[in-house]
Amino acid sequence: MTRENEGVVIYTLNMKGRIMRIVNRNAVTFASMLVMFASTIAFAVTGPVSLTIEAEHFSSKQGGVFDPPKDKEPRLGVKSLANGNWVRFDSVNFMNGEYDSIYISLWTGNPYNPAGGSIQVKLDSPTGTVIATIPSIPTTMPYGYAYSTILPPKPLTATTGVHSVLLCLAGGSGPLCDIDRFRLAGTLTTTPTDAQTYYVAADGDDNADGLDIARPFKTIQKAATVMRPGSICNIRQGIYRETVKPLWTGVAGAPLIFQAYNGENVVISGADLVTGWSVHSGSIYQAPMNWTIGRYNDQVLVDGKMAWVARAPNVDEDYNPNPFLTFCTAGVYKWKGWQNQLEPVAIPSLVCVGGGSGSVSSFNMPINQDGSNPLPAALFNRPGNFFSGGLISLRNYWYSGIGEITSSTSSATNTSVSGRGTNSMWSVTTGPGFISYVLGLLDAPNEWYRDSASKTLYLWAPGGGGPSSHLVEAKKRILGFDLRGKQYVNLIGIRTIATSLSLENANNCIIDGCHFKYVCHRDTYNWWEAGCEGFWCNPFDPYTGDAGIFVSGSNNVIKNSSVIGSALSGIILNGQHNTVTNCRIHSCDYIANYQAGVYFMRRDRGDPNDGLGNVVSHSSIKGCSRANIQIGQAATPSIPADRIRIEYCDLGLAAYGSNETGNIAAQASGQVEVSHNWMHDIGFLQNCDIALEYDQGARGWIIHHNVCWKGTPLLSGVKEGLHFFLDFGDADAKVYNNTWINSCEPARGALDTAWPGYIADGGIGHGALNMLYARDDTAKWMFANAKNNDYSLRAGSPAINAGKILPGLTAETTVPDGHPDLGAYEFGQPVWRAGADWPELPWMYPPNSSSTINAGTGAKIQGFMPAVTIVPNGIRIYGKSSGSYRTMITDLTGRTILLRNVLKGNDIFIPTSSYTTGLYITRIVSGKKEITRKIIIKR
Repeated sequence: MTRENEGVVIYTLNMKGRIMRIVNRNAVTFASMLVMFASTIAFAVTGPVSLTIEAEHFSSKQGGVFDPPKDKEPRLGVKSLANGNWVRFDSVNFMNGEYDSIYISLWTGNPYNPAGGSIQVKLDSPTGTVIATIPSIPTTMPYGYAYSTILPPKPLTATTGVHSVLLCLAGGSGPLCDIDRFRLAGTLTTTPTDAQTYYVAADGDDNADGLDIARPFKTIQKAATVMRPGSICNIRQGIYRETVKPLWTGVAGAPLIFQAYNGENVVISGADLVTGWSVHSGSIYQAPMNWTIGRYNDQVLVDGKMAWVARAPNVDEDYNPNPFLTFCTAGVYKWKGWQNQLEPVAIPSLVCVGGGSGSVSSFNMPINQDGSNPLPAALFNRPGNFFSGGLISLRNYWYSGIGEITSSTSSATNTSVSGRGTNSMWSVTTGPGFISYVLGLLDAPNEWYRDSASKTLYLWAPGGGGPSSHLVEAKKRILGFDLRGKQYVNLIGIRTIATSLSLENANNCIIDGCHFKYVCHRDTYNWWEAGCEGFWCNPFDPYTGDAGIFVSGSNNVIKNSSVIGSALSGIILNGQHNTVTNCRIHSCDYIANYQAGVYFMRRDRGDPNDGLGNVVSHSSIKGCSRANIQIGQAATPSIPADRIRIEYCDLGLAAYGSNETGNIAAQASGQVEVSHNWMHDIGFLQNCDIALEYDQGARGWIIHHNVCWKGTPLLSGVKEGLHFFLDFGDADAKVYNNTWINSCEPARGALDTAWPGYIADGGIGHGALNMLYARDDTAKWMFANAKNNDYSLRAGSPAINAGKILPGLTAETTVPDGHPDLGAYEFGQPVWRAGADWPELPWMYPPNSSSTINAGTGAKIQGFMPAVTIVPNGIRIYGKSSGSYRTMITDLTGRTILLRNVLKGNDIFIPTSSYTTGLYITRIVSGKKEITRKIIIKR
């Protein structure tokens, strides 16, 4: 049907995109429309390209010492390189000779003697072709690593294709230098023939050409190998068990685009299937599993949900801490209260372990049965050394303590475990915890154990019965997408499970509408107090995605996406001016260490700009055992545009697994701006809960227009409130126009007077102005709806016009009448909202075999979904009888034209009068159901 005012023509297409029915016979043909569309994407674009490769990602080396990963000194590389040493990097793509320059980042400080030394860049072997040389390694350099130009002996553009690159050192006496990274740079020009549209399907064939929906590739990697700038990869619904690493890169105006075709359910899995099950004993089955991620770090999924390694207490058992043991008198030790709000991995049941002694090197800890508060029987009456080889994990003072059990004794009332602790179990050996990785503790549904000697996986499937009726998978790959060193790569509408994403040294990449589940899993963790030693020292390399999604480089954006579940961080932000916006992130840092839902990380202490300008905005983050947002050692920016910013975020349900943290936590970080956030439901173990922990030399923060309230109580009978923990003596902090409900501060309506003043250790002191504090006196402030946490003001509130313009901050507090109100909201102005603007939808895993529902013009699809019709000048969606839903319109390049989340029962009208002629995809998702419509607009 063609609408007179607009000329909309609706085509019904089959699953392969072919026309089944043309509604308007007078319209142009679908084929001619595709020709018109193809003509709009022809381009000839020239732009700079670069490829940065970190030294720690070498394929092989001769000589030198690999610098092990440590948070305290996160610059990783190869140290002590000398004459005859080399470092090799495989699969480096020189494309068609676009690179014309090579730079190397190296260090030549004390005790090195680089005089007489040189570095040659060779291809493929230590005796291969020399393509560039540093004839003389600089003897003096600024502190830290610095780039030096490598001079090519002939035009570097003569080097094409994929090669191994070797950095070969020669000359000098003794060690010459450390190498941190190298960078290739040049200019890339695309042509119209570079851009192709490829198709991938789980039942495809990598021997096909992939250029037609009827001839798809089988793997995404095959498409990633042939895609040139401007190319699009349309991925059909299904599970893809692979790591995708584009061979080429994009350029401004011609990105590489990987997208779910028509919004279909595309899942990149880091896990492989486990099959061949047989009965082991009772409800426990066994099957061969020949791979491992590493000792104590395997992950098993059943029907797309994480199963539990054999442990006691079991995850959903309900045990309280022993009130007579120090440090077990308060805290969250039951997970059931938050069961419907978080993945259960976030808050498992714990029991009290304590009264022992220990340090980094060894520990001895008793577990005592208590008749008035019995502990699980699985922990007692066990034969000698029953628990040996297992892990004991404690929620210690600042973070978790984890140790390998080497011996144990047990009776009816007392069990004692001894062993060696990781270097995060350093002085506190008392607290709530659990024991895991013991086959004899596999005693409940959804638990597993892997025997490393026989390479056998044991599983008690959910609901009992054989695992063969379930989809059982075990993690095998760290990365689902490897975009390290890439630029202008877009991922649209893709899901991943049990795998991660790395954007290390990437630039101008966009992750839009993607959903990541279980981006990191491990049960051991090495923190910064000491060097790696012993069994726990498996490499911790956040840059490869090992600790969660890693972002560095510059101007990368993650938007409209979600991250659910991570032992460490959800997203780690490094580099400069990267953004996370309109995202939902939860159940991260469930191992309880210095990680978070979003972790701002400074990687290079020698680079004053490293980690600056990164932003988290309009996102909902919750369920992290320490902070929802962690900032580590961020540099102080020289201009406001380089500040780290946390704004318009909804931060809640946090800090349940530590005795020191806040909803936002920071160490030694300067001039971070925190504004227009909601912070609530903080499970801190002290009497006053902390909204923001500002610690270890953090200075000059700007904290304004935030609303903080207690929310869900975690401990019965304890009157808890809120406060800041701000470094003592900071004369530069600016804290103003915040609303504090259930505050530890006295309720007050008057302003503090000193400005700027210092922020007192342990609470708000001088320097906090235009603040609105309330404890039990919320009624007098006349909030709009305090019951539902709407703390904007009603007419007549004593907070209206009670503030004042603050010197030096006028531009940030300007209001029409020149008289600011107290608190975070200005009466008469639009009430700002925090958090993501879309409802989180349930995961559909494994993907259904049927992916889309196509309808003709004017047809209504009723029942389980909103009804959809084409009307003059637009699309009408009727949602009165449906739940919340999400609607998205994209063009064939994958560019999002519209993205809107609609609450339950609401109708919407989408005007299309401004849309240009072309083919568009309209997708509507509600719960586990979806409608996809293809619309051609003709004028």
